[in-house]
Amino acid sequence: MKEKFYLTTAIAYTSRKPHIGNTYEVVFADAIARYQRLIGKDVFFLTGTDEHGIKIQECAEKAGIHPKEYVDKVAGEVREVWDLMNTTYDKFIRTTDEYHEKSVAAIFNQLYAQGDIYKSEYEGWYCTPCETFFTDSQIHNGVCPECGAEAKKAKEETY
Repeated sequence: MKEKFYLTTAIAYTSRKPHIGNTYEVVFADAIARYQRLIGKDVFFLTGTDEHGIKIQECAEKAGIHPKEYVDKVAGEVREVWDLMNTTYDKFIRTTDEYHEKSVAAIFNQLYAQGDIYKSEYEGWYCTPCETFFTDSQIHNGVCPECGAEAKKAKEETY
C-alpha cells in the first residue's frame, strides 16, 4: 500500500478575479504534489475557494447580482486559471458546496454541544477592504492601519 500524502492550499477568496498571489501558491503546491506522486506516494491535493463574507456581498450588490451568482462566476474564473496552468489538484472545494456547508454545520453543532463554542458579543473597528477587526489601540482617527481605508466601529453577536 502506498504512503498517503495530503496537500492543501489556502482557499482563494472570491471577491475579485484570481490574481498572481492565488496562482503562485497553487503552482508551487502543484510542484510538491507532482514530486510526491513521482516518488510513489498516493497524493490527495485539495484547493478551492472561500465564498462567504461582507466584501463578496458588497461586490455582488455593486454588480447587481445575487452573491451566489457572483461567486459562481469568480470560482469559475479561478478554476479556469488553475486549469490553464495545468495544475493537478484532485479536489476543488467551494465553501458554498452543499456537502461542505453540511459538514461545517455538523462540526459546529458538535463543538457547540460540547461547550467549546459559545455566543458572546465582540466590539471593535472593522475594515471591509481588509476584512479585519482592530482594537481601539490599533486604530487612529478611524483609519485602518493596514490599508488606510475608513474603519467602522462594529459590535456584533458572534460565536
